[in-house]
Amino acid sequence: MTPETLLAHEISRQADEFYPEAERFGAWMAAADGMRRAQVSQLEAIVNSALKVADVLDFLKRQTGRAKPRTTWRSSSPEPVGGTGAAAERPAEAQILGAALIEYIQKRLVTSRDKVLQAIKEQGHEVRPERAQEVYLALIRAFVAQAAAHYTFKAGGNSGADAQ
Repeated sequence: MTPETLLAHEISRQADEFYPEAERFGAWMAAADGMRRAQVSQLEAIVNSALKVADVLDFLKRQTGRAKPRTTWRSSSPEPVGGTGAAAERPAEAQILGAALIEYIQKRLVTSRDKVLQAIKEQGHEVRPERAQEVYLALIRAFVAQAAAHYTFKAGGNSGADAQ
């Protein structure tokens, strides 16, 4: 398998693994008071055009900082998001949508990136230093696309019960 094919395969595998979390974030965005499709589309546009991860993180920080308390990017989680631990055990900031997205990107997606790079190395392929950034951005794009799709589904009034 060529390194590019292996890379695409491993990124897809990681995207499948974090799909349930993307669904939860999408549902959280759909439940957020005042969240509009345009805001989610703007996030997708930033992610898809970003050349560095900081562009994505800075966008989320700006949106979260501008939002009124308990609305849009500063809405509280309807359920625990982001892995282990109940919402009550997580820092208050991580229970806010924008902050939780930032945390997820900086922690969970870094772990996913590292798994992709390790799989490439295990197949005997060299990993160039700039490849880590490319993989990280590809994972962020996949995650945001999944979350946005679920946002659209939930915001359209679908419960998800008949989608399985």
